[in-house]
Amino acid sequence: MKFFDFVLSLAALISLLVASYLFANETGLNNAIDNLKQNRVDLKKTETDRKKDNQNHSALAESTTTKWKYIVIHHSSTPSGNAKIFDRYHREDMKMADGLAYHFVIGNGTKSGDGEVEVGSRWQKQITGPHCFDGVMNEHAIGICLVGDFEKGKPTPVQMKALEELLKKLLKDYNIPPAQVVGHNEVDKGKTDCPGKNFPITDLRRRLK
Repeated sequence: MKFFDFVLSLAALISLLVASYLFANETGLNNAIDNLKQNRVDLKKTETDRKKDNQNHSALAESTTTKWKYIVIHHSSTPSGNAKIFDRYHREDMKMADGLAYHFVIGNGTKSGDGEVEVGSRWQKQITGPHCFDGVMNEHAIGICLVGDFEKGKPTPVQMKALEELLKKLLKDYNIPPAQVVGHNEVDKGKTDCPGKNFPITDLRRRLK
């Protein structure tokens, strides 16, 4: 009789242990499912945030690419020079905190290579430059300076080739029409002769079409 009671007690204990094990497993499984659901929600949130980030980046890219609407051509009005020399002059003499007023400088073979395109820090930072008297134009215009005095001489053929190649890229990248490539004297009429009487601005625009 005692043996039979012992067997019943052992069976009850085993049943209790099995039930506890199953309950624990079920609880663990439920928790795991809940965690997966939560992770899935988090992933959805992450995907939503990623889409928002992409939209923000797209908006930023659009604002950057639509900022530039004109390109203004200048000459240095000096027989020689380069970006570094003009940068120092603009910083020290003209008191321009960001230095070089132009976004690009194209050399004539004196202090830099003939046709060498130097990229200014303003372009690298995508900031405006005070290369025109017209402040509104400065907000939307890329400034390109060719080294030379084109009241007395002409740009070199290599300079013009480099300029055309640079312009074609900028026009394409920023959707700027050739008609909005202008000489400095066309912007600030009566205030400057830049880029000089010998600079072929009309012919340049024609070749860009």
